[in-house]
Amino acid sequence: MLKKLFILFVLLCPSTLWAQVFLSEEGQKLSANPEKQDTLDKKIRLEVFYLQTDVDTVIPLTQENPMVLCIGESFMTYRSYGAYRRDSLYVTKGKATTLGEVLDLDFIYPNIPNYHLVRNLKSKMLTESFSVFPSRYRCQDSTAVFQWTLLPDTATVCGYLCHKATAPFRGRVWTAWWSDEIPIDAGPWKLQGLPGLILKAQDDKGIHHIEATSIRSPKLHFLTMSLHSWRKVTREAALKAIYEDATHPGAGMVAAGLIEKKEPEANAKKRRLFYSPYEDF
Repeated sequence: MLKKLFILFVLLCPSTLWAQVFLSEEGQKLSANPEKQDTLDKKIRLEVFYLQTDVDTVIPLTQENPMVLCIGESFMTYRSYGAYRRDSLYVTKGKATTLGEVLDLDFIYPNIPNYHLVRNLKSKMLTESFSVFPSRYRCQDSTAVFQWTLLPDTATVCGYLCHKATAPFRGRVWTAWWSDEIPIDAGPWKLQGLPGLILKAQDDKGIHHIEATSIRSPKLHFLTMSLHSWRKVTREAALKAIYEDATHPGAGMVAAGLIEKKEPEANAKKRRLFYSPYEDF
């Protein structure tokens, strides 16, 4: 029981508080032991920064999170700015990175959402990584195809002339603004399949809005993907796990046997976590 309470306390504590309470000054100087990474691409062409706005209509609550799209020659990744900054720290300091540095960075730039998408630009295969404590899920998606309708409307996004396109995808209709001034087939999340980079997108339900805030040449010159302890599942299984954990907080710990059976439905609804899915499962 004490072990279970300890785990819950760790989850609820901000990272800097965790460092102060559980790590001495010497403890914060210990190596962070970065996870082993597989290098996917050593020739990054572009870094695109987006502001991703998502709405949970049930709570209700809106979250705004900075995201980063890194585009290489063979792969691209889409993840939180916090995850990008942590990788930058590891690249700069390598094995010399300390626990204190990682905890402080996580507090300033939290890894929200805890989601990492990798797209193989040749095979078109998408690999998604999700975390639902205490499990980490990884799934592949080979069927993410958008049937775009090109429209004559134009708009300026992040200083680039963009064209409008719409497409249905897994329960939503997306409107995208893409620029032929950057002729790269890429975009935030799974959005792709247009003659130019997608700089802005929103769904027809009004709960997702993603817009580029800046574009630059790469400062992080290669793409990596963690190889550590991922449970391979189907896309549907991963999405269901995220839904269960949000609507029944602690469902992941129940499944792992860390805590007893989940609480009554009425109590679970009161403690519902933020949930704003991008696709149906």
